[in-house]
Amino acid sequence: LLTDDPLIAQAVVFGEGQKYLVALIVPQVELLQQVLRNVPPPSDILPETIAALSHDLQAREAVLKHPAVIEVFRQRIESRLASRSQHEQIVRFSLLSAPFSVESGELTTSLKLRRSVIEANHRQRILDLYR
Repeated sequence: LLTDDPLIAQAVVFGEGQKYLVALIVPQVELLQQVLRNVPPPSDILPETIAALSHDLQAREAVLKHPAVIEVFRQRIESRLASRSQHEQIVRFSLLSAPFSVESGELTTSLKLRRSVIEANHRQRILDLYR
């Protein structure tokens, strides 16, 4: 459901045994660049930084932590889940700068998500979402 949004390339939702759901979101970087170019970006996100998103991991990490970018994704997630019940809503999420991959073990060779590996690789980030 979340990946139906063109700005979300990959998403994994966690919450079993917890009070609410959280998600790890991998943005579609090229589309994020277009969004940031077409709407007036915050003054502290430079055009050079936007241009570097596709090839500069540090630039991507910095932009994905920016409150305005987080708000764009919050609105997208809320829009996607608007018809879902309260307990199906994503309460907190984290934007990842690198996609899940076969090389990291997070995807199978048929490109299916390996939830247990993703959870292990991002354990601290997931725990932080519950703090």
